[in-house]
Amino acid sequence: MENLFVECEDEAGIAAYREIIEYLMMDMNIKNLDAVRIYADPKAPFFSCHIEFKEVEKPLTIDDLSVSRVVGDEYDLVIGEERYIPEILRRLWDIYGRDNVEQPERSHIMVKKEGVELEKLLGTVIVDPSTEIYDRLVALALQIMPVGFRVRHVEYGAKSVLVVASESVIDPEWVKRVKERLEWSS
Repeated sequence: MENLFVECEDEAGIAAYREIIEYLMMDMNIKNLDAVRIYADPKAPFFSCHIEFKEVEKPLTIDDLSVSRVVGDEYDLVIGEERYIPEILRRLWDIYGRDNVEQPERSHIMVKKEGVELEKLLGTVIVDPSTEIYDRLVALALQIMPVGFRVRHVEYGAKSVLVVASESVIDPEWVKRVKERLEWSS
């Protein structure tokens, strides 16, 4: 990776972190990163990782995934991609209740019109890639950090994640030092 920065007093540690990060990025199929910055202080001891990512795709809504029409007193949602049907059903059941949402055919979901605004229904987010990317980047940081560093401090920025980890209680001064060193801005 071009924008991979590792800062550590141990030269062998720098090489090892680089190798681990590149392997994990391939293994986890993470491609949309701008930069990864690692700062480890074995004397303190703590580990920190700041990961910046590129713009992610916009969230997918029911409107993006279906064609809607009114059939009597119900909205008929014809779902184009079947892989999203289970998540659409879960979201609609959570919002409108199981009594108001049914699936009479494989690619059709019927929602009772009573009390349901079509615009709000169609704007319901089903897949939010930005949420998924944060989860994947924290998972990446957790894979990179040394074994035994179980105490963690995680912060989320507009397009980045910061993870500070240690074997013991994390000193707020470490977090401050890491933010300065890794150019963190939330």
